[in-house]
This record gives sequence, C-alpha cells and structure tokens, in this order.
Amino acid sequence: MQCTCGNCLTNRSGLNKISMSLQRSMQDQLKGRNGSCHPISTLQQMCAVPAGAIEILNEVMPVSDLAADFKS
Repeated sequence: MQCTCGNCLTNRSGLNKISMSLQRSMQDQLKGRNGSCHPISTLQQMCAVPAGAIEILNEVMPVSDLAADFKS
C-alpha cells in the first residue's frame, strides 16, 4: 500500500512497530509457559481471527489485570 501523506506513513509505521512489539512480548510469554517458541508468522495467523486474537491476548494480558489497571 502506497502512502501519499507524510502523516499517514508515520502513523502506519508507528502502528507496525507497536504490533511487532506486542507480538514479540506474546512470543516471549508463551515461550515461558510451554518451553517451545511460536514463530511470529504463526502468531499473526492465530490473531487473524478475532476469537484467536482474544484468546492469545487473554493469555498474555488477563482481563482481570486490565480491569485492575483501570480501577487505579
């Protein structure tokens, strides 16, 4: 996809960096539990379906932890 606006390119780049950072942290946390490492491409496929993304995010950041952050 071609970006013609400088802000669009900057925002897209920032979102890509956030996404990759989140995927790396998911990879590290999932590796710590079962000892095997999921490739980033596998995590991307799992997160392509909304139900899979919610399941993975719930494993990495349980909803109870998120609720506690909002209360404080």
